[in-house]
Amino acid sequence: MTTKKPKSETARPGKAYSVEHRNSVVDYICEELISGKSLRQIVSGQDDMPNYATIIRWMNGDDDVARTIARARQFQADALYDDIQAITQDTIDGNLDAQTAKVAIWAKQWSAGRMKPKKYGDTRFIEQKTTVSFEDMSDEDIARELASLSQQIETAQND
Repeated sequence: MTTKKPKSETARPGKAYSVEHRNSVVDYICEELISGKSLRQIVSGQDDMPNYATIIRWMNGDDDVARTIARARQFQADALYDDIQAITQDTIDGNLDAQTAKVAIWAKQWSAGRMKPKKYGDTRFIEQKTTVSFEDMSDEDIARELASLSQQIETAQND
């Protein structure tokens, strides 16, 4: 389902927006973000859209708007990954210079990694919660337990 671009309520600085209009603008922005456009591309040069600063103010003033747009940006990372696949195929087909493709892919990978770090980031996140009571343990048992935990961490880092 595609959200239509909201009709204007004279969308420039100094204008107070109704909640309904603001919500329809946010929905439209989210759809465009998910399709791969940047926030600046969405609002630039469109008289019927609030300007960039207004969107940022909405995000700073309303946690729901901020969460909604942040979630859309996470999905935007998937669109960037799709772009990377298309660039790769264009390069293989001879339609795109390899150096140009390399720069484009690097930029999209970097952006995707920041938007959705657990999926596209360079760093692996390892979380392990372990509770160990050393009160009733001998020094040898403590040393063995620490060595075992150290080995578990090393194994997880190498996987």
